[in-house]
Amino acid sequence: MMNKVIDFAKEWIADNLILVLLMVAMFVGMQYLFYQQSQALGEAAQQVEVLKLKISLTMEQQK
Repeated sequence: MMNKVIDFAKEWIADNLILVLLMVAMFVGMQYLFYQQSQALGEAAQQVEVLKLKISLTMEQQK
C-alpha cells in the first residue's frame, strides 16, 4: 500500500516537475515585483513630503 502511494507521488512529481518549477518561479517573481513596487511607492511618498515642505517654506518666505 505504502509503495503504491510513493510510486504515485514519484510519478506525479516526474510528470509535473516543470509545472511546479514554473509555479515557484512565478511566485518568486511576483514577490520580487511586489517588493520593487513597495520600494517605489515609499520613495514617491517621501518625495511628496519633501515637496510639501518646500512649498510650505516658499509660502512662509513670501509672507
